[in-house]
Amino acid sequence: MEPSGNSTPGTQESESQETDTNTDASVAESPATSDAAEHLFGPGSPAPRISIAKWMQGEPAEEIEKGQVDVVEFWATWCGPCVKGMPHMAQLQSEYGDKVKFIGVTREDEEKVALFLDRESPGIDGKTWSEVLTYRIALDDNDATNNAYIQAANRRGIPAAFVVGTSGNIE
Repeated sequence: MEPSGNSTPGTQESESQETDTNTDASVAESPATSDAAEHLFGPGSPAPRISIAKWMQGEPAEEIEKGQVDVVEFWATWCGPCVKGMPHMAQLQSEYGDKVKFIGVTREDEEKVALFLDRESPGIDGKTWSEVLTYRIALDDNDATNNAYIQAANRRGIPAAFVVGTSGNIE
């Protein structure tokens, strides 16, 4: 069976298994097939390590810990849907407290993120983003965390959040 290139992540594994047993070498070595298998990452996968250049807000969380629920969310200051969802993430952090650790990771530079945190958050009674956000905000270290999560999951955009269960696996 030749892959269509329009498969969903759940079907990529079965397509790559089918091509392994196919005798047509052009299908078995298809770049689309090898990329699909290489990028298969999702529920049940062990959570990758986070690599942070600088913690901009909140207590540093140097690693994903088994026994702890973590939400690793990728965002940017220029991303409208990311920014719109941030107050909700802050509300969830406040609601769940120490039971869940929320970590917002961005690829942007320190100056840009610092300016964002000092800006007034629209519609929230004159508070700055640093006052609104109750969860950790971090700068990715040379795209290492982005590559370990976003690229490995074959995601193409942000916002993107990954829930890591107490087992240390993506849920």
